[in-house]
Amino acid sequence: MGTVKKIALGLAAVAGGVGLVASPASAGGPGQRQTIPVAGAVFSCDNGLAFTVTGGTITASIHDSFDPNGGEHVTGTTVPNQVTASSNIPGDTSVYRIVGADWFGGNFSATQQTGVFSATDHFQIVAPSGGTVANVSEVFHMNRDGTVISHDFGNCTTPG
Repeated sequence: MGTVKKIALGLAAVAGGVGLVASPASAGGPGQRQTIPVAGAVFSCDNGLAFTVTGGTITASIHDSFDPNGGEHVTGTTVPNQVTASSNIPGDTSVYRIVGADWFGGNFSATQQTGVFSATDHFQIVAPSGGTVANVSEVFHMNRDGTVISHDFGNCTTPG
């Protein structure tokens, strides 16, 4: 899940959200977990290289809670489960694995109408030999004043 999607999911949680975010009364608690098939998703990389997911799932977890002072606290992770992929290199029949995780979290104050939000994406695309051939490595932070700090250290982006 890309940073923009994590921000949208985090903001949806603040607004009462849908999908993974359910109200504690309807969900039996503030945490939700969903397993999602991901075949067809594409990791786009530098120099036109791409890896298309051929199988596996992701498990997306989110926890949204409120404190007695009206603060909201949201956090979530996405982890791949036996995710495999193929490359767009002509003649390459290798089966690659995608491993890693992403995380997002934020704290929001309705009374002060402020919040902070952070997200990280760290995935490796691993060759059959075990070596990393490509990676996603992004960090994002939004301060209470709206200032954004973002760094991309990888050579691929997450699908979406």
